Amino acid sequence: MVKWFGLYSTPEYSGGDIEEGNPQMSAAMNKSLHSVHSLYSTVYQGNSKSFKLDVDVERVQNAINETGSNLYGVVAIDVWYLMNDGQLHHFGDSGINWISPIYKAQLRGDQSKTEIFNVLEQVNKNTAPTAEPVGVGLAGNAWQRHADDAGRKYSLEWRKLNDFVNDPDQMPSMRLKKLAKAFGKYTGIPFNIFGEFKGVVLYFVRTNCDERAMSARLNANFLHYSANYIGASSALSETRSKVVINRKEIARNAVRKLVLTMKTAKTFADLKGLDSPDVFNDNFRNTFSVSSTIYLPLEVGKTVFNNNLAHSFTDIRNKIASKLRNVVHKSLKAPLEPPPGANMKTVMFTMIGVFVTLMVLSSLNKLVAHVSNNDLYLILGPFGAILTLQFALTAAPTAQPRNCIYGMLLSLAITMLCKYILYILIGMPQWIMAVIACSLAIGAISKAGLVHPPAGAASILFATSNRSISEDLVLICILLVAIMVAIFMATIINNLSDKRQYPMYWAMFRRRNKNG
Repeated sequence: MVKWFGLYSTPEYSGGDIEEGNPQMSAAMNKSLHSVHSLYSTVYQGNSKSFKLDVDVERVQNAINETGSNLYGVVAIDVWYLMNDGQLHHFGDSGINWISPIYKAQLRGDQSKTEIFNVLEQVNKNTAPTAEPVGVGLAGNAWQRHADDAGRKYSLEWRKLNDFVNDPDQMPSMRLKKLAKAFGKYTGIPFNIFGEFKGVVLYFVRTNCDERAMSARLNANFLHYSANYIGASSALSETRSKVVINRKEIARNAVRKLVLTMKTAKTFADLKGLDSPDVFNDNFRNTFSVSSTIYLPLEVGKTVFNNNLAHSFTDIRNKIASKLRNVVHKSLKAPLEPPPGANMKTVMFTMIGVFVTLMVLSSLNKLVAHVSNNDLYLILGPFGAILTLQFALTAAPTAQPRNCIYGMLLSLAITMLCKYILYILIGMPQWIMAVIACSLAIGAISKAGLVHPPAGAASILFATSNRSISEDLVLICILLVAIMVAIFMATIINNLSDKRQYPMYWAMFRRRNKNG
């Protein structure tokens, strides 16, 4: 059996029979164990191989059905498990684990929504979807964003499925496009049962649902508790299976002790009937050695200690080997195919946009240098990455004005702070300071949701410069002005095309739900 959520199915039982002891006892226990094993064993198909999970499908499905029937506004539920191959695997052999019967009835009765109903039926009747790596797909993205929040309550994020489909950072998926037609929004809540059973529960709602009501404290709590309830049902399945297997091992040991006791008694009975003392002594010496009589308790203690120590080392070795195999598997066997390239019209439009914007920025650089008698200039290095985002990945969050301005500002503020404290005041070597500054800057923009690759590049450039702090601050101001010029140019040029939209949003702050 394979590892599931950090646990190994007990290798001692693989469908075999108990051979020792009373035949009737062995037959009864074998019958019980085989029935339990057949109840729990379920095979899920991955991208390239099958993964066997010891899970009570009926128990987990009942938990999903109970959750769906009591939730407010949720029209579908999907459950994914994180396996030892580092990917999320879909539970069950159906396309979606639960769909609201009321929602299906409404779609079936409305002729204008016949197409949506047919798409929903196609998704639901198809076999289980392929595994999703962490960061890819709905489940993979939800796990990547909120894995650390598993087991505790946090503000829910209801994201439009169409926005996810059009996200250039995500791999194209036909199933995802069908889900976007069938439902409107979704949220993913991870579960982590004692660090061993991990996964994600996806909740789907209508497009016109009231997000404030869905994220209200009472409903949000129920969503969080339901995700952990489904995860606990899965964990209970595996634990119950292991308890039954452990009971078999206890019974097997009891039978072995009984057989050993009977053999010992029979041996003493045979020795007691011997008349010759010499014959008795020879048989006694051959049957029981000194180590098995005088030092038997000591030897048993040593054996138990050695066995426990060996098991501990074996467990550590198995965990290290499993982690190394997982790293090699994820590194060498990438689960997805590379995306297709852009068509020639898109390429030409991108090239023209970059060319025009860079001409404007280069002219601005010449103007600044001329006015300042070549004392000041515009650092053009990060703009290669900025324009790549603004014209080749127009829908990506990293290309939006919020990330461009705030991400760059936060990154450079941390860099200047590190440069002043670590390099100027403390006297730390500049190359070590630059490493620390860039690491802190990238971590900060990630935490703030302001990921912007050019901000990381700018952090390195300013941290390794030999300019004074005052000179760097002036250049940072010029850089921020140039970024606003680039945003203006990208907005005008991209929106000349009917197939482009930039930016996707102008909001500089995330709207927080007061009830969430």
